[in-house]
Amino acid sequence: MRNDTKYWKCLYRLFFIKESPPQKDYTEERLLQKATEEMTNAYNLLSRVEDPEMVEYAVLTIKAAEIRYGYLLKQVKASRACSLG
Repeated sequence: MRNDTKYWKCLYRLFFIKESPPQKDYTEERLLQKATEEMTNAYNLLSRVEDPEMVEYAVLTIKAAEIRYGYLLKQVKASRACSLG
């Protein structure tokens, strides 16, 4: 009988107790800051690697980070222009 109680408690927690996921800060400025950090990390990686495959990986990572940064920068500028005008 004791195992049944544990089983039902588990089921109750699984179906009836909903924990809210932690809230994350997804503001445009925060995303832009993360993209800047990503670019910095990619440049640092490139300065440390010597293996040709890792150099290629670092270059591709830099390119992806630059594209992401450019996109987010346009989004921030556009949202600020809309809020001003």
